[in-house]
Amino acid sequence: MSLPPGVDGVSLIGAPTDVGAGMLGARMGPEALRVAGIAQAVAQFGIDVRDCGNLAGPPNPWQSAVNGFRHLPEVVAWNQLLHDAVRAELAAARLPIVMGGDHCLGIGSISAVARHCRERGRKLRVLWFDAHADFNTATLTPSGNIHGMPVACLCGHGPQELVEIGGHVPALHARDIRQIGIRSVDEGEKRLVHDIGIEVFDMRYIDEMESTLAVSGRGIPLSCLPALTGLAPAICSEHIEELDRNRLVSVTGDRVRLSHELFRSALYARLSPSRRAMLHLAVGRQLDNGGSANLAAELAVHFSHGGERERAATYAWVAAVDAHERGAL
Repeated sequence: MSLPPGVDGVSLIGAPTDVGAGMLGARMGPEALRVAGIAQAVAQFGIDVRDCGNLAGPPNPWQSAVNGFRHLPEVVAWNQLLHDAVRAELAAARLPIVMGGDHCLGIGSISAVARHCRERGRKLRVLWFDAHADFNTATLTPSGNIHGMPVACLCGHGPQELVEIGGHVPALHARDIRQIGIRSVDEGEKRLVHDIGIEVFDMRYIDEMESTLAVSGRGIPLSCLPALTGLAPAICSEHIEELDRNRLVSVTGDRVRLSHELFRSALYARLSPSRRAMLHLAVGRQLDNGGSANLAAELAVHFSHGGERERAATYAWVAAVDAHERGAL
């Protein structure tokens, strides 16, 4: 793990609030992350880590919605504080990591990043990993909880006090956002997301395609994907072209792999042990070409994780012999 050129370190920013949520508890997030060792986990990569402490915003009044929004003044206050804190760290050439806190904080944090990029003429792509689209509006949600509205606010659909935090309306355009892992969307919200044109990679899509790519590691031949995903070859090609266009995969020759190791690791971690083993075994069997040495190491890994120990040992031996013959051992 390394920082991009021109970034001097990482800054942790605590935002302990649940004013936008439908239940209490998210305010405990920053301290839980500190206790879990987030600073040490980042510092182990040789990165300078600075804990900026917690922002001090208004308490949660726990009241009913007013004109379709719960706790709007408090949500505005927290997001303005967070916007300013994130913007300051970006200006100081540091990478901010926001520790929330409920999802309404996405308004202030991402508005600050969008503003920073806009002022410097840089492109921005937001990858929104969530089970929910968070594109509700006051007319779509009966609860008025603003934690379900941050993406809508970022795209200019929300109360003026929130959509203008970043100094430009909208802070983001639909083309700037990719939503990944969506599985629960209200009907009206779904229509709005479709109409505005946000690209969505839902859980069914992930289960069929990206879970396979997550276990493939260094990549997998394109010709293997139809058998592994159960999708028709033409559909597989369309999916890969779409993922490639959005820079989520890299295609080299006849092999495809996920572009971002963090993305791959996150997808791999969410697989159950049994699902992981099944996919490794399926990938191994597809890659198996009768013991070709250039794939032997990969096959050993897949069959090992898939539970076929003898087959894994055979390919590990083939890989070792090949490495010895090439002078690598």
